[in-house]
Formats: sequence, C-alpha cells, structure tokens
Amino acid sequence: MKPQTITTQHKLLTLASSVRKYIASINHLPRECRPGIWLSFIGSTLAAVYYFLTIYFVDVLAMTTSSAGLLISSYGIGTIVGGYIGGYLSDKISPRLVSTLGLFGQSILFAALAKLKHPYSISIDLFILGIASYCFITSNYVAVLSYTHNEKTRLASINILNMVSNLGIGIASLIIAELSVIGYVNIFYLSGSLLLALSFYSFIHMTKPIKNISHAEFEKNNKSTMTCATTSKKPNNKGIKLALACLFFTGMIVSQLSTTYSIYLKQSFPQLGIHAFSIFFTLNTVLIVLFQNILVSQFININRLVMIGIGSLLIGTGMFMLNFPYSIMFIVLSCFVYSTGEMIFFSMVQLFCYQASNHENKGSGLGTYRMIYASSRFAGPAIGGAIYHYLGSNVLWSASGIIGVTFLLLCCHFRDFT
Repeated sequence: MKPQTITTQHKLLTLASSVRKYIASINHLPRECRPGIWLSFIGSTLAAVYYFLTIYFVDVLAMTTSSAGLLISSYGIGTIVGGYIGGYLSDKISPRLVSTLGLFGQSILFAALAKLKHPYSISIDLFILGIASYCFITSNYVAVLSYTHNEKTRLASINILNMVSNLGIGIASLIIAELSVIGYVNIFYLSGSLLLALSFYSFIHMTKPIKNISHAEFEKNNKSTMTCATTSKKPNNKGIKLALACLFFTGMIVSQLSTTYSIYLKQSFPQLGIHAFSIFFTLNTVLIVLFQNILVSQFININRLVMIGIGSLLIGTGMFMLNFPYSIMFIVLSCFVYSTGEMIFFSMVQLFCYQASNHENKGSGLGTYRMIYASSRFAGPAIGGAIYHYLGSNVLWSASGIIGVTFLLLCCHFRDFT
C-alpha cells in the first residue's frame, strides 16, 4: 500500500504544480472570464464520478458490460437535450444563471443515484443528470466566450476551459480511486453535497455581474470590437456539416473512455485493478494541462478543417494502438498519441462552430456543437459496448483507427469549405 500511496501523492503534487503554472495563463484573459474558468475546474472535479459509473454498475450492481453501456447511453440522451437547452437559454437569459441551475440539478441527481438500484430508475436519473450537466457546460462556455473580443483570446479561452475541465477530472480520478474503499454510494453523497455548495456559490457570486443582461445583448453591444477576420469570413454550410460529422464519429471514439476503455485496462492489467484506469486517465490529464494552450495556439493560422482531420486521426490512432497491449509502456505511448489528438480536435471544432454563428446566436452555435457531441456520447457507449461484448476489443479499436483515417482524408479533400 505504501508505494501506491507515495505514487498517488506524487501525481497529485504534479497536478498541483500544473495548476499554479496555468494560473498565469488564466490571468492574461479578460477578468470576467476567470470565474467561469474556475467554476469549470471545480465542477468537473466533482462531476467526474460519472466516469466510474461503468465500474460501479459491473462490479457492485453485477450488470454486464453491454447493460452498463446502455445505462450510460441514457445519460447521453440527456446531454443531447441539455446541450440544446443550455445554448438556447444562454441566448435568452443570463448564461451564468443557466449554469448555476445546472450545478444545482447535478447535486440532487448524484445524491439520488446512491439510493437507486433498479436499471429503469437509474436510467431516468442519468437522463436528467445528462440534461443538467450539459446545461452547465454549454452555458458556462458561452458565459466565458462572451467576454472575448478576438480570435486569439477566444481560442486561448477554449484551450484553458478544456484544460481545467480535464485537470479537474484527472484529480478526481485519483481521489475516487483512493476513496473507492469507502464505497461508491458514499462517493455519490459526497459529490452531491459539494456540487450543491458550488451551486450556491455560483448563484451568490456569479449572477450579479450580468443580471438582466442576456448573452445576445452582450454580444450585440460588443460586436463593434470584433476583428475583421472573425466577422467577414465564416465557414460555409458544407464545412460546418463536415466538421459536425467528424465530431459525431470521433466523439463515439472518445466516449469509449467512460465505458469499454476502463473495462479493457482493468482486464489487460489485472495486477493494477482500478488504478490502471486512474493512471492512464491522469497521464491524459497531465499532457493536456501542460501542452493544450501551447500546442493548439501554434495552429491558429492553419486551415481549420485540416487541423480537425489531424486531430481525428490522432484520436483514432491512439485507440487503434490498444490492439497491441504488449506492455504498459506501449499503452502509455498510445495515450500520448490520443491526448495530442484530443487537444487539437476539440479546440478547433469548438472555435469553428462558434465563429460560424451570428452575434445573436452564439449560444445556439455552441449548443449545436454540444448536441452533436452529446449524440455521439449517446450512440458510442451502446455501440461500443455491444461491439466489445460480442465481437471483441480488437474490432472496436480497429474501427476507431479507420474512422480517424477517413475523416483526415475528407477534411483535407474539402479544406476549401472553410
């Protein structure tokens, strides 16, 4: 136990130093952006219990992998609805108020999950939890991006939001792995209580600056500050459709992290148990924390669709490499490849969708992004779980690689659609 404890403490110290490093990056953004960024970090940390639900369903409730995947998909259906609602309401009322309500809803639903045992009641709880979760995520992104006035600052904000979200999830994966000895039910209660406190904090401290001011009004008042580059040239409809199609299929690959990926690591490295998942999840987080903003900012002047295709290829290749679990180091290498693709892909797709929206519908633009991504997270666990259960892991990881290659070729061929 001692070596594992020391290793976990070392990883926590590494993540803590990364937090300090990125405080400087956050301070370079407009002051109004900072509360939303910290809210994203803390909210992601508390809501990361979701990523361990598959293990809870299989190990504690004695469900099959396929059944667990179907339950996770009910959460995915909720996120489809939540992405749309969160974006729509952000255009009509204060996005920060919407995000506060999302946090409050998550707190109640996580606590309720501790009492539920029947698959039907669990699926309803996860469905509503998905709505609340994506209402918070979408509206919080809209609130932060409302205060950015040029493409460079906008991309930096997206990078940092992605970074702090992953950092929060990474820290939580370590904490939950250690707290698993007290039982998942107690973890659900703890997360629900802390999310409730966070929602009260958000209500008290976050709604005042933009009370009675909708996101659409804020954008309208500030559109004169937008640069010519962000207003005169927007992606055409064909480019948007291709980007969203790429988002859907690549999102199905990413959704395996919360279902088959964790089960696969646990089965491939039984000597590590649940720590196998937390180790590789933490590595993904550390890479994103250290390199997200630095790496992606280098590509701001490169064709958006080409970069989206490259990101999809790297994500698919990282998963394809799981076909060869010859050693832990090779799996670590696959994590490096996957994480690089994740950093590039999601920042570029979000920027692409945001830039394509007019000033009155920025929330709806990000809402569309979240809705499509949520759709992939709905389809991915069910399809991936079924493939894993009936056809085997090799088929699943090979299909991921094929998806990545396909969209790289499509994005390069249709790069003029930007």
